[in-house]
Amino acid sequence: MRARALIIAVPAAAVLAGGLGLALTFAADLLPCSGEQLSCNIEAAIGVSATLIAAGTGLLAFALALIIFRKRSAADWACGLLLLVLAVCFIVSRSETYWGLADDPYRWMRTVLVIWAPPLIAVVAQWLVVRKLVVQ
Repeated sequence: MRARALIIAVPAAAVLAGGLGLALTFAADLLPCSGEQLSCNIEAAIGVSATLIAAGTGLLAFALALIIFRKRSAADWACGLLLLVLAVCFIVSRSETYWGLADDPYRWMRTVLVIWAPPLIAVVAQWLVVRKLVVQ
């Protein structure tokens, strides 16, 4: 692994993944809101924040994993760890309230698309770029 590739590719992957996640958040936010508009605006704000946090955390996780271990499996483990953190956050956030899937499946789907899909896409896109460009 070349140091130049690591210095260029990992931040570029974070920017690309963050942009992709933000685009998905804004696209999903165009779906009609069922319920109060304020709750939909809050969901969009949470989705943007979660995407930026996932991209920044991914930048640190992939950079540290590749600097320390210098193997392809390090990027895989970093991605798995980030996805595990997202899954735990999703389960904890849903456990505070009822799941609501049976009551209003459209609202539940919109919430998942606005809040949870963008950070997931950001982590996976970042992992794909890092795996392709940096890890030999």
